[in-house]
Amino acid sequence: MNIIRSQSLTLRAGDQAVLLLHGFTGSTAEVRRLGRYLHDKGYTCHAPLYAGHGIEPQALLQVSPEQWWEEVLSAYDWLRSEGYTQIATVGISLGGLMALRMTMHLPVAGAVAMCAPAQPNTLAQLKERILAYGRSVGQLEGKMKAEIEKEVDQLQIPWERLEMIRQWILLAVRELHPIEVPLKIMQGRLDKELYVMSAFLLNDRFSLRKEDISWYEESGHILTLGPEREQVFSDVLNFLNSLTWR
Repeated sequence: MNIIRSQSLTLRAGDQAVLLLHGFTGSTAEVRRLGRYLHDKGYTCHAPLYAGHGIEPQALLQVSPEQWWEEVLSAYDWLRSEGYTQIATVGISLGGLMALRMTMHLPVAGAVAMCAPAQPNTLAQLKERILAYGRSVGQLEGKMKAEIEKEVDQLQIPWERLEMIRQWILLAVRELHPIEVPLKIMQGRLDKELYVMSAFLLNDRFSLRKEDISWYEESGHILTLGPEREQVFSDVLNFLNSLTWR
């Protein structure tokens, strides 16, 4: 069975651009609907697909989070080279942490972080994420369950690769501090405890106001694909519309 692989996404509209960042083991499918929604409202949207994502899980283990970070910076530079000088960033999970980290390094109009980690998963939890990713890829390829499980069991997962992800998250969080750039933290109440607690940690780290954090009572981790996605889209749009674009 041939499947359509995820690709980077670019939707051109107005002069104000939004950089959309997916999460670890995710793809641009996580932000595609949001991008189309914002595009319809007049925003140019660009979503890079990180190296190793959207393909076989073994490829994910041959790249590093620092490489993904460099790809995010390159996506920002590409928007600038295309003439977009007014840029905001919206990210999910690890992409949300990258969106926040961008405010420390680059001029952005504002940043939205959805279910971003302020502390890393354990090595065992990261391993399970990759195994789950391997199963989802196998399902998309139309493979039988037995074949999928056999391939997942044969995955070689170097612990040092997982530790690199943990250390990158710790480094990124250490860089975060209160800043004048407008921020929005969005969190699903039904998400795993690590991410729910991270919302509180990020709130404290940035000394945010009550209105700077939004909770979604019926949603889990990927807010843009969850049952409250329409409200999520509307809240992102309202945040973007509130920014002082320069």
